[in-house]
Amino acid sequence: MTTEEGTYPFIPKSTLKEKYHLTEKVIKLLGAPDKVAPNPHYRKAPPLQLFRKERVEEFLEGLKKEHPEILEKMYARKTASRKAVRTKREKSELIYDTILQKLDIQDFNIEEIPKLAEAQFWGYKSFLGKNIDELEWKPSLNADLAYIRHILSNYDELLREIKGKVGKGELYVRFKKQANQIILEKYNRKREELDLLSAQLIDQELSEQSPKDGFLTFQKGIKCLQEAVRLVEQSYEKRSLEHVEETMRNLPSFNYRGPEFILKPDGSKPFSSLNEFLDYAKATGAIHIQTIESITVR
Repeated sequence: MTTEEGTYPFIPKSTLKEKYHLTEKVIKLLGAPDKVAPNPHYRKAPPLQLFRKERVEEFLEGLKKEHPEILEKMYARKTASRKAVRTKREKSELIYDTILQKLDIQDFNIEEIPKLAEAQFWGYKSFLGKNIDELEWKPSLNADLAYIRHILSNYDELLREIKGKVGKGELYVRFKKQANQIILEKYNRKREELDLLSAQLIDQELSEQSPKDGFLTFQKGIKCLQEAVRLVEQSYEKRSLEHVEETMRNLPSFNYRGPEFILKPDGSKPFSSLNEFLDYAKATGAIHIQTIESITVR
């Protein structure tokens, strides 16, 4: 802090106590402040008492020569104070580690989070009496994380355990950062699971569709075969492959035109014969054949 002219640096009285560890009695020996100014942080707070830095340093030099015992007490107090703060910080660190381990996040549906976060935003602003017509909601990852942190976890409850601890300001920042990291890891896992599920559903849908005009996928060929076998079981006392294949051709929902129009499981090329297709079908367990007459659906 400086004067308006910028000539002399000033030291507030609070700094004399915190940094220089001067007691009220020692400050009285220093004398009246060189300047009094309004408190820049709190309008209703008492005015600042400012001492020229040069004057403070000269005063401390005089104490060192004339009253060394006063300085010894000051330094002893300073050492004890630092040790006490260090001890409290160490205890705070231990407590902080315990608090972080207690962070509990509820399970959530990641697709619902953006809508819930928006609803929470409007509800909170309305509760504060804000004119919501003048506000705008912007979806974001931070908004999703904030909703999970405050609504779907015990984050706010754990914050109260940090209150009153030495270095609480730093602990608050660290706790929020680490809580966000833990939530983000769970959020990303949920996103990956959703993306994987979506990809699987797309693959399944594509696999059930003919990749080429007039061709059936192996899965669709199996369904056609199974449906034909069921109908043949109901219509014929003696079953034959001819009955099965004829029935497959007559199923309008499959548009079966022969085994050469059914693709193999890898989709690379079609089957060369009905027997080859049936061998594949038996291998998958889709049908069971002991004899031609005993063909049944699994």
